[in-house]
Amino acid sequence: MYNTLLRLYTSDKLSEQGLAKAVSNGWITPKQYKEITGDTYTE
Repeated sequence: MYNTLLRLYTSDKLSEQGLAKAVSNGWITPKQYKEITGDTYTE
């Protein structure tokens, strides 16, 4: 799932808000969120 979300984010098809939703759904970890966006995940 991480690779799919990374690809979508880097191709501008997924927003940071969408990635935050992925963290809350348990699809990626807060650490992975930071790796993708460069920002710290906050609930």
